[in-house]
Amino acid sequence: MNALGVNLPGLIAQIVNFLLLLTVLYLLLYKPVVKMLDQRSKRIQESLDQADRLKTDSAKGEEQVKEQIDKAREEGRAIVAAATQVGDRVREDARQQAKVEADAIVARARAESTPTCGCLWSA
Repeated sequence: MNALGVNLPGLIAQIVNFLLLLTVLYLLLYKPVVKMLDQRSKRIQESLDQADRLKTDSAKGEEQVKEQIDKAREEGRAIVAAATQVGDRVREDARQQAKVEADAIVARARAESTPTCGCLWSA
């Protein structure tokens, strides 16, 4: 091998050193880096899952709010309709009362304008 310019004992020593270096790097760097990357990946996945849950909860909450608003609108419409009916009844009652009072006033006025003494002349 010396004819090719290769120092066999030096080559074997370099190969052994390289394999030792690979083993040390694998044990000291590769495993911890892979473990760290796995943990980071797991945290990212958990964050994404939590974001999906929050999005779902938010959509449910929004739907509940819409339902409550619709229910409140319906109740408001019912209250307005009931108030309108009560108002119409009150107006009609007031109209009836005014008519009764007007008839009473007219009757009183006629009674006062007719002579009670039996006179033939009228004022």
